[in-house]
Amino acid sequence: MDTKQIDTLITIRDVCDMTRLSRASIYRLLQRDAFPAPRRISARCVRWRLSSIERWIDKLPANQDAE
Repeated sequence: MDTKQIDTLITIRDVCDMTRLSRASIYRLLQRDAFPAPRRISARCVRWRLSSIERWIDKLPANQDAE
């Protein structure tokens, strides 16, 4: 039996909620290759892998002002 965990696919709304970025900001970052690319599900449907968004968030620099 395969024990690989299935990677959840999430919507742009979920991505916006997780990152606190607007839809427009996400697409601007995509144009600059500075954000994980979505996966095309159908002609009018894209989804992001949850793991790729989590990795992107983890790589963000720490906020030095938060201390």
